[in-house]
Amino acid sequence: KAELRTAKQAKQAAMEKKVASSLSHGVSAAAPAAERAVNKALNKNAYDESDLVQQMEAGTIKLDKIAESDLPDELKALPAAERQAKLDKSLQERKQLRSRIVELSKQRESYLAEQVRKGKVTKTGFDAAVASALEKQLN
Repeated sequence: KAELRTAKQAKQAAMEKKVASSLSHGVSAAAPAAERAVNKALNKNAYDESDLVQQMEAGTIKLDKIAESDLPDELKALPAAERQAKLDKSLQERKQLRSRIVELSKQRESYLAEQVRKGKVTKTGFDAAVASALEKQLN
């Protein structure tokens, strides 16, 4: 995985996964998940301040300045000499995932726009409701 988590973050992620799995797996559940993924890919401030990989990328923290007791269990288990390599690998994976998310988001937007043009899908949700209300007011 491209991120190293504290126990608190792991618990939060597990809860988010549980909530997500309880939702229907239709388009309505997929759209917010896709939007969150894009937000995290594009918005570096979307990460929690305790995200070690993000802090390393931003240059706000150095591995040698972190107390052993504050390291995630995954890093504690590694010899000190291998920790930086692990973080570098995680950061590289995260960058690749961001690129892939942005690429897929563009494909998704293109696909959805095409489906709307073909009349196979109607726009729903908040954006569609606002657009519809504005159209009614303007006409």
